[in-house]
Amino acid sequence: MITDSKEATIEFPFRISKTGTIATVTDQKTIWSNKVTAVLGTFVTERVMRSDFGSRINEAFWNTETFSLNNIEPFIQEAFAKWLPTIELMSVSISNINTQGYLYVTVVYALPNNETATTTVGAVAVSGNQLPSQELL
Repeated sequence: MITDSKEATIEFPFRISKTGTIATVTDQKTIWSNKVTAVLGTFVTERVMRSDFGSRINEAFWNTETFSLNNIEPFIQEAFAKWLPTIELMSVSISNINTQGYLYVTVVYALPNNETATTTVGAVAVSGNQLPSQELL
């Protein structure tokens, strides 16, 4: 008898369950959202043993507003193509920068089962068209 097997992964963020075991998750949307967050939230060169893993999105976060708005989507497309090839990136939307200088990036993608999922990543402090170091002057 063949039963439906479900993928189970370690819960993100890591935690210990009430029973004292490593907490796991089986919901596919949650699993893929965690994978997207891990790829986009890891800066290239951040991991010692896998230094090419992650995305270049941090380059946009520490740059000018214009650079950020022009490069976040290409950096996300590059990361999806390299690290998440089994899911289809459908859209990337970048919120308007609010009064505190934060912008939010929402990524919409199709899971392998063609179900659509959304993940919002990051709150980034950017302001103006000067580098953060120049704004201190």
